[in-house]
Amino acid sequence: MKKIVLYMIFLVIFCIQICSCSQIIDKTSMGSAKSDIWNSPIEYTNDRYIYVEENGFIVRYDTVAKKSSILCPDPLCKHDDKCVMNRKVIRLITDKNIYMVDSLLTNCLYKYDLSNNKMEMIFETDGQIFYPYSIGNYIYFSASKYEYDDYGNLSQENWHMYRINEKTNEIVQMSEDTIPDAMTCYKYNEYQDEIIWYYNTVSGTFYISTDFDFNEIEHIDRVVIPIDGYHYKIGFSNDSNLFSYERTNVETNEKEVIFDNAINFRVIKNHDGSFNGVLYINEKETLVYINLNDASNTISWNVPDYVKILDVAQYAGNSMCAGSWVVANVSFYKTDADGHYILDDEGHRVLGKSGTMVVNHETGESFIFDIIE
Repeated sequence: MKKIVLYMIFLVIFCIQICSCSQIIDKTSMGSAKSDIWNSPIEYTNDRYIYVEENGFIVRYDTVAKKSSILCPDPLCKHDDKCVMNRKVIRLITDKNIYMVDSLLTNCLYKYDLSNNKMEMIFETDGQIFYPYSIGNYIYFSASKYEYDDYGNLSQENWHMYRINEKTNEIVQMSEDTIPDAMTCYKYNEYQDEIIWYYNTVSGTFYISTDFDFNEIEHIDRVVIPIDGYHYKIGFSNDSNLFSYERTNVETNEKEVIFDNAINFRVIKNHDGSFNGVLYINEKETLVYINLNDASNTISWNVPDYVKILDVAQYAGNSMCAGSWVVANVSFYKTDADGHYILDDEGHRVLGKSGTMVVNHETGESFIFDIIE
């Protein structure tokens, strides 16, 4: 149940030069055959690189060179617990930068410049920093400051909205007034008077604003925004422990079941926020992609026998895709010195180190990366 709850949370949130490390890649050829409506705070960099948090570091996967390396500004770094990139957690990726916090202390916001391989701390508070969101050349985020009483006890946490100019690196507090609690951008629609939606993450309320300085906001009831003319709905069966995904046509009210047999899944979005397709693991542990614009365009991948596919979830902050390339998390089965699988007391194969399976939902190509230890 805990895994299911965490996965549902991730669904809501989803709603250079880099120093080289050991790059062990298995290019094994794998055969192929031809209501989530939340906007994601996750941005995609370009059509080549994928950034994923692994083992306390950020790993960059190059889908062209089929190589991986640890993101780090120091070419001589040993990538141990003293590394400046150790425990960094991705909060946002843009075409220019990666914005991160420390996994233990989330009161500092770091920027990693992908053009010059440099990292710097750009914002600090004594409170917390919530998920940033990219709109044009600006980054919007909320952060809190603590107030203490005469005895040194925390008495109040005050939240404010901030904006970063990616061109000038200028950071401004957008309003003197505090906001109720942590907020992030819920929906930005550039075709409707540049309306910005903000989702209040604690109380579950919404605000609407056409003022990019966040001075004029209006409280509204939660609304369900159709995507490409459809309302989408997620279901889960406690009997089968499988997810379902369906949509309803806004004009005709016609319902369509996209799948009802997923162990794990994620929606793949285009850069403009429209839905591209859905990638899921079915009950037979086959990886399947369905194009939401053309359901007949379906690709499936049989996972190699030496790995077990774990999930395709969109973890907050990680890009997990680049162009038509998408990441699935796998784990390698352990083998002995002779190459035989190691079995447990019940005769089941034992899982070992983790890996990453990368698939192309347009060409059907796929390959596997070892996780950098």
